[in-house]
Amino acid sequence: LPSKMAVSRLYPAVLDEDDRATPTAPMRSKPKFMEESSTASAAERGTATHVFMQFCDFENVVENGVDAEIDRLIRREFIPESYGGMIRRDTIETFFASSLFTEMRASSDLRREVRFNICLPASDFTEDESLREELSCEEVLVQGVIDCFYTDAAGDIVIVDYKTDTFTDRQKEDRPWCEQTLRERHGRQLGYYRMACKRLLGKEPKKTLIYSFDLGGTVEI
Repeated sequence: LPSKMAVSRLYPAVLDEDDRATPTAPMRSKPKFMEESSTASAAERGTATHVFMQFCDFENVVENGVDAEIDRLIRREFIPESYGGMIRRDTIETFFASSLFTEMRASSDLRREVRFNICLPASDFTEDESLREELSCEEVLVQGVIDCFYTDAAGDIVIVDYKTDTFTDRQKEDRPWCEQTLRERHGRQLGYYRMACKRLLGKEPKKTLIYSFDLGGTVEI
């Protein structure tokens, strides 16, 4: 039984897998010789966008624009210089022009990058009935990071998770299909975020939203 698991690796039968060895942690930053490439993968662009959203000063973006904030973060060494060219300005600017951002900015209680550790029943993560009974008194420590949650004007909690999944132009013609794809990919992870939020605040979140940078809008889970 693992002592700790990341939310991103959880699913109902995770404890039924034969090989549960802890994977090698990815590098947090690349060696300089790997940063010289003029092209960036979708994953690298997604990482750059997430890091920008983690550290950016909302008010500076509103007052001076996305480029000014990227320059500030590079100057202050919050993000590496290579990230500057990876961040898609158009998708970031669409977010800051959205009604979601307007509501987030107006909130009296906005929290970003909320790291949590919660204990969940180990029996929730096996589909083997005999193992489920054996683990009935065991718990697993689950860790994760919620991109953002805030209290809206009615006093309700709203969770926001940023996603950078990309779709082709043809796929985007079927917006409902894209939204359902995001729900299927990330719904379980956000379910655990809801559980964590309820444990942290003692209150069930009213809404759980994905903000899709590629679609330029929200998808409710």
